[in-house]
Amino acid sequence: MANFFFSQSLKNYCGVSALSGDQTISEVIALDPNLVNMSSVGTNSFVHLVYLFETSEAIPIFDNDTSNVWISGFRINKQDGGNFIFIAGRPYRFDSLEENVYVSLKIYDIMGAEVTELVNQKQSPGFYEVQFDASGLSSGIYFYKLKAGDFILIKKMTLLK
Repeated sequence: MANFFFSQSLKNYCGVSALSGDQTISEVIALDPNLVNMSSVGTNSFVHLVYLFETSEAIPIFDNDTSNVWISGFRINKQDGGNFIFIAGRPYRFDSLEENVYVSLKIYDIMGAEVTELVNQKQSPGFYEVQFDASGLSSGIYFYKLKAGDFILIKKMTLLK
């Protein structure tokens, strides 16, 4: 996936000097204490790793259990180009809030019933983290819906216990 996503200009922007071919790893190891290790199983066991230039502004956030040269995840934030996260071959681009906006984050079950509301307030520009306690939920498919001003994002997630 990463080999198709990264154009030469995006590699230059992020400071990526090389992308690995398909790798099989058992775990993506968090380098940031605010993140958690993630096991790689099933369809997620094939990943792409990156090698960063020493001058890269990218900050490694995940390592892998196979090599000390390649990393499995990084983040980068540039004033002129927004924010970008790469985790094990899967790229994510996001932007921070640019003004005070109403933000809501809700979790829904497979039938569309709201399970919990994690955020429901006006927030100022910046980056936020929310803790999600799923101890009262059973394993299954859920959806989360993030609304920030006019921006709406709905994604599927799988809860395994």
